[in-house]
Amino acid sequence: MNLLPGRNEAHRQGHSRRGLTLTELVVVLTILVALGGLIVPMLPNFLAKTHFAKCSTTIPEMNKLWITSFTSDVKYPDGYDSLQSAPGVLFANLPGGDAGGEVLAGTITADQADALRAIGVTRVYDHTVANSGNVTLDSVPNDPTGDTLGRLLAADQNVALLNPLGPSVVSLGIDVAKYTDNGNTDVDFVVLGVGNNCSAVGPRGLMVEAPTHFGGENDMNPVDFYQRYCVVFAVSDEGADSAAEFVCACSIHPDGFDGAEAHIRAYYEDQQD
Repeated sequence: MNLLPGRNEAHRQGHSRRGLTLTELVVVLTILVALGGLIVPMLPNFLAKTHFAKCSTTIPEMNKLWITSFTSDVKYPDGYDSLQSAPGVLFANLPGGDAGGEVLAGTITADQADALRAIGVTRVYDHTVANSGNVTLDSVPNDPTGDTLGRLLAADQNVALLNPLGPSVVSLGIDVAKYTDNGNTDVDFVVLGVGNNCSAVGPRGLMVEAPTHFGGENDMNPVDFYQRYCVVFAVSDEGADSAAEFVCACSIHPDGFDGAEAHIRAYYEDQQD
């Protein structure tokens, strides 16, 4: 006797397998909605913590790389983003327009340009690419050779300056009096972006790619606002005795610049909330 079910019987058994009932489907959807209600409110906090954590590691690493560069080569990397769309005109797509008034358009003297040149900082690139698809990645023309495009820093050249009276100097831990010699010396804090034209970036550079700052907020979206990390150089204005030195790396926000310590503080304050 053949005990195996026939083709028709197997076919009927296959069709007897049912899907979810309406009640079961409603239960599943209810559970998913409940989980979504728990997870969605946590997303902004998660993005903020990710932002704080990344900056807390990226900025100290950049500080170390810039100091290492000067220690080994007696010069710093060159070829920075100028944060200007044209000489004397701040790039309109900086967060907050001008980082909350913390970026100023200024000029340097011939002696200050010589001081920057002495530590390896000679060339900047303006944000001249109009209607770029990505403000952070595409607003500066690409210069593969590093010496074709951009402009050389010289007397009366326009640069972006950190507001020495704003809150950013406090956030970055900059002791202005240290650089101004108790008020007897003038000093400017030149702010520059670290983009793909920077000599620190590339297979033979200090880093393979220029890092991008992800703030986790709409007004810091790298597509619409410039979100490269920046570096600050202090340049004294003492005529032939002018000198320049690296101060720190930092990230740019709609209300100014922050260093690693500010992000670490924000991370732990967020943990307590």
